[in-house]
Amino acid sequence: MPAIPDSHIRALRALTERLKGQKGLVWALTGSASFALQGMDIPVNDIDVAADRDSALRIGALLEDCCIKPVEADSAARYVRSYYGQFRLEGVDVDLMGDSRRMDLDGSWTEPAFLPPLIEWVSVSSLRLPVLSLAFEEQAYRLLRRDERADAIAGFLRGKEKAK
Repeated sequence: MPAIPDSHIRALRALTERLKGQKGLVWALTGSASFALQGMDIPVNDIDVAADRDSALRIGALLEDCCIKPVEADSAARYVRSYYGQFRLEGVDVDLMGDSRRMDLDGSWTEPAFLPPLIEWVSVSSLRLPVLSLAFEEQAYRLLRRDERADAIAGFLRGKEKAK
């Protein structure tokens, strides 16, 4: 498994400690940290967290003391709308996105994904972490018009399937 920087492990540990015991939170890692945790050889710069809207707002409140930008409705990105907030844990930037909607290829907006069936679990450094499935991530990156990343995910999944 590719190395996740120690700073990111510390940040993930701090995140899970803050969220421990919170009933009903729906969240998972996404982006490069999730990809690396699932075995892709990819550099990890920050930590991205996907959640439903209510969980994003609750997580934002739990991370209030390390807030850079509070969670609020955000439509600044070209192909995605979400409840978005930025935080810094253990010196690592953490982006939190709730109820992400993506612009479909026909220009319409998708409904937010129902996350629970898309969540898989990985273990690293005695942490058990939720991650979004790579199959879902590939589709999401295609909607973001980030075909190079989507192709890398697809190639990784094909390689895993061949290795079975």
